[in-house]
Amino acid sequence: LTGNSGTTAGTNFIGTTDDVDLIFKVNNVQAGTISNSTGSNVFYGYQTGNTNSGANNSAFGHQALSANTYGNYNTANGNSSLMANIDGSQNSAYGTFSLFSNTAGSGNSAQGFGTLYRNIVGSANTASGLNALFSNTSGNNNTANGENSLYFNTTGSLNTASGSSSLYRNSTGNNNTGYGRNSLAQNTTGSNNTAIGYGADVASGALTNATAVGNGAIVNVSNKVRIGNTAVTAIEGQVAFTNPSDARFKTQVKANVPGLDFITNLQPVTYIFDNAKMATYIKTGALIDTKFTTAQPLRTGFLAQDVEKIAKQMGYQFDGINAPADSKGYYTLGYSQFVVPLVQAVKEQQTQIQQLQKDKATLQQQLDAILKRLTALEKK
Repeated sequence: LTGNSGTTAGTNFIGTTDDVDLIFKVNNVQAGTISNSTGSNVFYGYQTGNTNSGANNSAFGHQALSANTYGNYNTANGNSSLMANIDGSQNSAYGTFSLFSNTAGSGNSAQGFGTLYRNIVGSANTASGLNALFSNTSGNNNTANGENSLYFNTTGSLNTASGSSSLYRNSTGNNNTGYGRNSLAQNTTGSNNTAIGYGADVASGALTNATAVGNGAIVNVSNKVRIGNTAVTAIEGQVAFTNPSDARFKTQVKANVPGLDFITNLQPVTYIFDNAKMATYIKTGALIDTKFTTAQPLRTGFLAQDVEKIAKQMGYQFDGINAPADSKGYYTLGYSQFVVPLVQAVKEQQTQIQQLQKDKATLQQQLDAILKRLTALEKK
């Protein structure tokens, strides 16, 4: 009780000399276990491995793996880590309350205070950072790296979040990828979304297949890619952007693109774009007039609503117009698509020019004949 002296290392020891587990107790409650080669368990801490009958487990910390019964190959390091685990296997928990509620989930890796705290049966999840994947209960194959990343996820699976509060509000959405602080933070039930960059996000929580790339880039509708925020002034590439255009994959091909009638009705304009007003609208859905704080560049283009009106009047389904899907959306124009009706307009003009040239030649012939007759009359 007061310590020993004069001991010989290897000769004097604390332990057993037979094939029986070494048990430590506090207040007659198990507080440590070193199993023999059959069980291969190592527990250290009050109530650790208290009900264990599984093998190859390691637990360090107050109540770590205290409820484990049949689970194998688990590692719990931290106060109450994997405390509720019963038959989950191959889990690794490092940090106080990590995988605290897990009972049957397997193959999870949690590192940090409260990581995968509410997980019960979810498997193959990886969480690193304070409260990462905190609310997950049954979601599988999620990866969360960063404080509060995938914090509210419950049943969503196959999500990847990297960065503080990335995919923070996701609950049931699947197959989402967010890289950067607060990336995809607004997503809740949407799936197959991608956001890369600080604050890159979706405008609402239920979009699908939406992509936002760049600092503060916000994508507002499903099946859309947004590059950059409203402050971006140029999108550059070494080569031209191309679209798939193989004739083998095109059906219902018709040569019915309007040319001059469409092009001549378009009204080119110059304008200054209110970036701040648009940024506010994307986030809130409200049109709020702003005062420019910095000089804005003068731009040249069309008004999307005018282009839409002209196309509708002609019965032309022009794919250069992207109309908003709902009241919170906004118009965009694909200026490259204007090349097609422009080509048609040039062809129509060329046809008119050729006809005028033929008419001119005919008139010239008629004029030459008249002059010839006049000359002959004058001679008489």
